Amino acid sequence: MKSLRKPDTLTNYNERSYSCYQLESGEKAWRNPSFFSTIKIVIESYLQKELMTEYLRKKIKYDKLYYIKTHLSENKM
Repeated sequence: MKSLRKPDTLTNYNERSYSCYQLESGEKAWRNPSFFSTIKIVIESYLQKELMTEYLRKKIKYDKLYYIKTHLSENKM
């Protein structure tokens, strides 16, 4: 008797659910849609951290410049 299950195609990967057992028993992790979601979350959080670090670095730099500028102008008066 033929199986009624669809063959694996790129279009129906998101319809499949994967257990840890399936992945450990030879399923390729990249075929698991949640694998891509996890990678996306990790990348987004890394980029968000990098952007925040760069923002804070620039903010500290400009705050120091502003502080110096305001104190120099006060001392001239």
